[in-house]
Formats: sequence, structure tokens, C-alpha cells
Amino acid sequence: ILIATLNSGMYAYNSATGKGTQVNGLEAGMYTALRTRGNAMLLGSQEGLSLYSIDNAGKTASLKVKVTELEFVKIQDIQSSLETNAYWIATEDQGIFRLALNGEKYAVTKAGVKFNLGNENVQAVYEAPNRQLWVSTLRNGVYRLDQPDGKGDFGMVTAFNKGNGLR
Repeated sequence: ILIATLNSGMYAYNSATGKGTQVNGLEAGMYTALRTRGNAMLLGSQEGLSLYSIDNAGKTASLKVKVTELEFVKIQDIQSSLETNAYWIATEDQGIFRLALNGEKYAVTKAGVKFNLGNENVQAVYEAPNRQLWVSTLRNGVYRLDQPDGKGDFGMVTAFNKGNGLR
């Protein structure tokens, strides 16, 4: 089990021994982490988004890719997409991004721009089994994006906020 902390890095917990060991090689200040495939994981921090690999013992991580398009953007949440090797990235004040990974190569697309979600402070994102993207924001409620094009854009948005009964 890997445990990410805000100020003390990441720890590999061994359930057989009941002990945790700090993982070396990671940047400090992680906000979110998601295992992708094999020993690879995406880490979000105040400094942006990075792809790391971690050894089988859980002792050392190695930086594989730094997503330069999101450098110095605070990453709030990372969630898997229903599309293989695609991920939703929630940011503070930069909205939502779709990340498509192909090994150490990637493509980043900003989502929801035509619905004025490009500068939202997004706290969490979730793609439902019916491919709707649910977006929770700090100040403006929850958005449901429908009719995905498979490339990170959507045809319709519904807002749930104080104006229509969300408390």
C-alpha cells in the first residue's frame, strides 16, 4: 500500500510487517496520486503533474515525465477515464484537463472551455459509467458534462448550484 502525504512524501506500507518506509526520489507537497499501469503513477502537486515509476520494493521512485503544460499549476485530483490510458486532471483555477498517456509520451487537452470552466477551481472530477463527467468546484457548485467527443470535449453542460437548489 502506498500512502501519499502533503508534507512528508510517500510511504510504502508493508501489511505483513506493519511498518512503513519512505519512498525516495519524489517531490514534496503531493496533493494527489494515482497508479496508472504496472509500477507507474501520476503525482499531482503544487508544482504540477508528473509521471513516476516506483521499484517493486516500494523504496525508490524515478521521474519519467513532467507534464510541462501543467507546470506550476496546482493539481487537486487525478481520476481514470473510461478510455484506456486517459485521465482527468482537476486543477486549482485552471479547470479540467484530459491527459492521454502512451508510455512516456502524452497529450493534454483542456476540457470544458466552451462552457467557461477553463478557470474554475476544480476540487474533484469523476467520469460516470455513462461517460458523463462530473466536476465539483470550490465556488460554483457541481457541473455535469454530457455528450463526450472522446477527445476531452463535451456537447452539453448542466450546472447544479445555489440558483437551482444545491445547498
